[in-house]
Amino acid sequence: MDTLLAAAKPALTPSLIAKLQAIGLDPTKKTLPAYPAQTSRDAVLLCAKALNPQLSEDDALFALGRRFVERYGESIMGSALAAAARMLGPKRMLNRVAVQFGNANNYENSGAKDVKVTVERNDASGAVFRILWRE
Repeated sequence: MDTLLAAAKPALTPSLIAKLQAIGLDPTKKTLPAYPAQTSRDAVLLCAKALNPQLSEDDALFALGRRFVERYGESIMGSALAAAARMLGPKRMLNRVAVQFGNANNYENSGAKDVKVTVERNDASGAVFRILWRE
């Protein structure tokens, strides 16, 4: 959640803070180690819409995902992951992406099962991942 809030920082208005607090995420306090899956989903959608209200939901989520990855790369875990990616190379790194996402999210801690990450697209403009899970 720390990375999500960092990505959403430009849109963290009093209105968005109140909406996040209403779903159980208080950006004014230290984040918890894990949140319910529904809280995570709602927070992502609220932040995406707040950052890019002019975009469709899918495009707003994509834009938030991009900001999330940028902010994650600035975190301790993200910079370690980036160093590993440079060492392993893109192919070997993408083969390990499911494990890395498992270490970097709280879906696993919130009761999600059978988390699967697949690479939908990987080209010069970037990569798109599909993350699926069941509760």
